Amino acid sequence: MPPPPTPSLTLPPPSPTTSLITLQPLNTTLSLHVRTLNFFSPVIPGHESWNCPTMAFLITNQRTGRRLLFDAGARKDYWNYSPFTAGRFERGVNVLGMRVEKGVEEVLKGAGVELGRENGVGAVEEVIWSGRSLRQIAFTTPDTLQIGPFRAHDFFADGSFYLLDVPGHAVGHMCGLARTTPTSFVLLGADACHFPGSLRPSIYHPLPDTIPGLDRTLPSPCPCELFMDCHPAATEEEKRTRPYYSVSTEPGSVYVDPAAANESVRGLMELDGSEDVLVCLAHDPGLFEVLPLLNDNPKAEIGDWKGKGLKEVTRWMFLNELPRGGKAGRGPIVEGWWREGKMVQRAEALRRGE
Repeated sequence: MPPPPTPSLTLPPPSPTTSLITLQPLNTTLSLHVRTLNFFSPVIPGHESWNCPTMAFLITNQRTGRRLLFDAGARKDYWNYSPFTAGRFERGVNVLGMRVEKGVEEVLKGAGVELGRENGVGAVEEVIWSGRSLRQIAFTTPDTLQIGPFRAHDFFADGSFYLLDVPGHAVGHMCGLARTTPTSFVLLGADACHFPGSLRPSIYHPLPDTIPGLDRTLPSPCPCELFMDCHPAATEEEKRTRPYYSVSTEPGSVYVDPAAANESVRGLMELDGSEDVLVCLAHDPGLFEVLPLLNDNPKAEIGDWKGKGLKEVTRWMFLNELPRGGKAGRGPIVEGWWREGKMVQRAEALRRGE
């Protein structure tokens, strides 16, 4: 195959006033096992359901000390969500298994992160669970930027963290772009797509002949042919340069605008194709196996992701989840519904508390 192209992407250059972000991944402890149909398509035999862990990120501006939480998992007492949301768990999303061991605030407190002083230095801005002080980002103001195909807002006004307008999953859906060194970034993909197989392979990252670092049950390095059989594309070239999936267009899809979502994913492919951008989707199982987590170490952070080769290590780990010979690559990360530490029937799991 010819060498892959380089995306025509211009990232924001640093300036003397540019700050950096300390970026700390955390496991929200929300684990889901859900039917594929509502998330991505086509449904590949052996991958009719998929594992959906949930990652969030603690963002700290190194110059000011201001902190933000990007993504939040689910509330621990998920049965007390609104009837509409609980109904989505049961009917719309087709959840087969669900467990939440801790609220995200418990994870943060366990890592020594101070909560409660809204907007205070060293405190998390707790819009999710207190205050309800909301800042609407319109992406129509004169200071709106363009980063690749996406409109962008410089959140701290110092070039350290950008919010990107990435429509499709939900009304107002955004991604984050954190500058971790003067010239390298981490793209916080949120729910722009739910599985890395919607981003890769691509023309920027073709499926290589051999793939290192996969499960021990697989050859090492692993020949790519093991994962080409399940690829829905027709030709070998397409199997190597097109993603396994697009987003779901089925009734009950988790995307309010699947066409916009697919367009957004194509834009993310450009960012994913840059050697200066690490793309982290909120539900990428491989990230949990490689990235250092705040849950385990209060000082865990990924500022030197490029120097440590984390992009290369994590790029193909999603292949572990794909079927081989029509059978699931991995078993469920959670079986059944869990409530207050016990497995219960789904109806009991969703029964509202007092």
